[in-house]
Amino acid sequence: MSSHGTASSASRSPEHETRGIPVRRYTIAEGIAEAHRRIAQYARETAPTPDRALDLGGLSLDDQAMQQLTPPIAALPPLKRLYLGLHPAMRAWRARVADDDAYEVNFSNDETLPVQHQNGTFACNALRAVPAAVFAAHPHIEVLDLTLNRIGDAGACAIAERLTALTSLNLWGTGIGEAGACAIAARLTALTSLDLESTSIGEAGARAIAERLTALTSLNLWSSGIGEAGACAIAKRLTALTSLDLGSNGIGEAGARAIAERLTALTSLALGSNGIGAAGVCAVAERLTGLTSLNLRSARIGEAGARAIAERLTALTSLNLGSNGIGDAGARALAERLTGLTRLILEDTGIGEAGTRALAERLTALTSLDLGTNRIGEAGARAIAERLTALTSLSLGSAAIGDAGARGIAERLTALTSLNLGDNGIGAVGARAIAEGLTALTSLDLGDNGIGEAGARAVLDAWAGRRHLRLFRLDLTSNGDLNGLLPEKTLNRTFEADAIIAAWRETTAKRDG
Repeated sequence: MSSHGTASSASRSPEHETRGIPVRRYTIAEGIAEAHRRIAQYARETAPTPDRALDLGGLSLDDQAMQQLTPPIAALPPLKRLYLGLHPAMRAWRARVADDDAYEVNFSNDETLPVQHQNGTFACNALRAVPAAVFAAHPHIEVLDLTLNRIGDAGACAIAERLTALTSLNLWGTGIGEAGACAIAARLTALTSLDLESTSIGEAGARAIAERLTALTSLNLWSSGIGEAGACAIAKRLTALTSLDLGSNGIGEAGARAIAERLTALTSLALGSNGIGAAGVCAVAERLTGLTSLNLRSARIGEAGARAIAERLTALTSLNLGSNGIGDAGARALAERLTGLTRLILEDTGIGEAGTRALAERLTALTSLDLGTNRIGEAGARAIAERLTALTSLSLGSAAIGDAGARGIAERLTALTSLNLGDNGIGAVGARAIAEGLTALTSLDLGDNGIGEAGARAVLDAWAGRRHLRLFRLDLTSNGDLNGLLPEKTLNRTFEADAIIAAWRETTAKRDG
């Protein structure tokens, strides 16, 4: 994410509104100019609110750019909150998928974050060193976000030395290890929120955090190599935690048991990709009955684990059991008891039409549902469409729903803003129904179907005419030869749907002119 990109079209406005997802792509020069604008705006505010922040996230700033910006930042009134990581839209996006391990960061693949490196799209900055002079000028910063800036242990140590008033620190994907974690633990004892996702702090780093940062209420160490021993140390000491993510850390059943026994204040827990098994989830379900959000994706819990969750964790509003093989019986158990769910991910869980019907009949409060890679068929799709009319987000990729299922969804689920129907055997008829019926969509995936030119044209025409609404994501790839409509290179820019639609408007204007 540190590579420099090319400028976006000069005709685009400074920030594209995509129904709550503003999308803007900056070259470094543009980012510096925008940063100066935001700094000046911050300086002009005469009645600051307690949560006022200087937000320079997602501006493609590198170390040289930050050096240019340091003097005006240093001259500002005292800063309490400083964001130098993700673009605000990316922060909002990450918050929505924070409990879904399917969304992993891959620095070379644009399909995991809405960031397209090849096309020069930036959603973060590219710092390799922390802005020490800024920290010296503003030593009382309380909230700092440096997400995806590869500052390493040296950067973490500099933060720990200078910003001892921090209460919230986000260093996700910053390349820090044990030394950086130990420095943070030794100095930043006022922290209540810490995010070190996708780092390599290891067991020793986790132990240091557990021993010193006892005021933490929120901790994210997803994929940080802490192991069972690190999880046990956290469970023993950090009893004030209400939110914990230890996904993909190899903590096993023993780690899950330790957490369940000690961290009884938790309301949000993520232990996905840890192989905790049915025994581990039974321990969690028995003790942590106050949970409202639970992620056990790829945890090998099976039907028995799903039943344990359903029987005990009735306060849940958000649940992710993707890739767990719970089957129709597990789905029925969840449907019978967890009627307060608003968000449910059961992707690749062996659910068929019967399990889908059970979910649709009982879980009518759902606003977000993922049953992708389950053979729910046309009947399952129709059951969802008939009953779950509050849905705003639906993912049914590789679910064998066909044109009939797509039509059912288009006819009934008109509140949808996000829809994934990739790889479903949908043709032009289904694509046309989606285009005509679902007018609020800001994200649409119809890739790997057979919609052909006619279906793709219907989709492109529909959104080209909706100038009040911008698409955030549009995937029409692998639908036959669509070069007669737009070049493949353009259609492949799936996370730059505004560019696809703009290209289509230009194409049709030339054709009609």
